[in-house]
Amino acid sequence: MNSVYCQCGKCEDVKVVIEDGKAYEKHGFLKKIYFYFFWLPFINLLPKNLCKWIFVSSNDHTKAIRETSKTYKSLELMYQYYKQPIMGAKERLVSSFWELSVINAGALRNRLALTKKELRNAIQERMNGSSRKIRILSVASGSARAVIEAIAELKLVGSAVEVRLVDISRSALDYSKGLASEFGVSSSVELIRADVRDVSKYCNGWNPDIIEMVGLLDYFNQPEAIQLVSALYDSLARNGAFITCNVNDNPEREFVTDVVNWAMVYRSRCQMAEVLLEGGFHPKDCTIFYEPFLIHGLAVANKNT
Repeated sequence: MNSVYCQCGKCEDVKVVIEDGKAYEKHGFLKKIYFYFFWLPFINLLPKNLCKWIFVSSNDHTKAIRETSKTYKSLELMYQYYKQPIMGAKERLVSSFWELSVINAGALRNRLALTKKELRNAIQERMNGSSRKIRILSVASGSARAVIEAIAELKLVGSAVEVRLVDISRSALDYSKGLASEFGVSSSVELIRADVRDVSKYCNGWNPDIIEMVGLLDYFNQPEAIQLVSALYDSLARNGAFITCNVNDNPEREFVTDVVNWAMVYRSRCQMAEVLLEGGFHPKDCTIFYEPFLIHGLAVANKNT
């Protein structure tokens, strides 16, 4: 794990950590050779329509990823691809080829692991000496897998935590309900269907100790992102933690946009730091963690005022 600092004026006190643990997918020497000398030329030199046809025609798994892009359904397919009931050796081989070749897929699974780790840390820090429930808010929760698995792994049910999952998608909330039941944490989870920008609707008089918003900033421009983070900062309890994430530019960007049909707003670490600082957080209270592929940066910002 390596640490550096942003080098852009007012962001210079924001710490940046590069994760490199065993829990993450990453390239060894041979995988790097494959990636740079075979994979990147393959996806970048092929005509986009041909590459799209190969991706969609490969099997039902890759077709479903494109058809449900930018939703929890596509993310779940990539999170759990090795558990999918794929019939036949050929289909399993093809799915594994795409999932292990596309570093953005591995980076998403790394993001999930990193989010769970930082959620567990934030929860445990706030449980020390506390006699009340820890309030956790997940904004644009999607499947809420990271939050649900984190509280399940910590064996926190009922009296220990109070979780609100907020999403505009009824389908996503229904999926989360089933996942919470599967992990035995239903009694701790409340589902709220709302526009995530309407913070007053789901935070009125309820100040969370931890706010998790992973994935949403990928679709907001800079002014929209700052406005939402500012509203969430105001709702966050004192000494609370804000956990969010953004995608960073990478060599597969065109492939992800054109072939997978997944357009996003890409931010550098300094642009991401700007969202946090303009949203109200102090530079020294912010850390951005990058998973090994340096594609997803997970920010943890503490409100100490």
